[in-house]
Amino acid sequence: LVMSMLRVKWNPTSRATRSNHYFSSLFQELFAKICADVQHMVPVSICGLRTQVNITPDDMIELICMGKIVLERRLDNDVTNQIENESDTDSSDVEQRLRYDEDSAQRKLLEDTQ
Repeated sequence: LVMSMLRVKWNPTSRATRSNHYFSSLFQELFAKICADVQHMVPVSICGLRTQVNITPDDMIELICMGKIVLERRLDNDVTNQIENESDTDSSDVEQRLRYDEDSAQRKLLEDTQ
């Protein structure tokens, strides 16, 4: 899970027009912060991206963005050859082992990011 937050002072009198342009630039900055946070883990995909906008009593705008990181990595050649050489009945065991290894790696990554 990756999360980023941006807080800016909101002055409605100075923002009578072009609010869409202002919010667009804020969201671009927010998304750039998320990309910078996950840059060391490339290649990854960010799925289920959610945004939330809050207005605080002290005229601040909070932009919050959350998403799930999915690692994109290739299978090792040894594991690929092993899968190709085994029969169909054994391939389900190999597939389960691969899924378990991927889940373990994702859990470890999630623990490292928190």
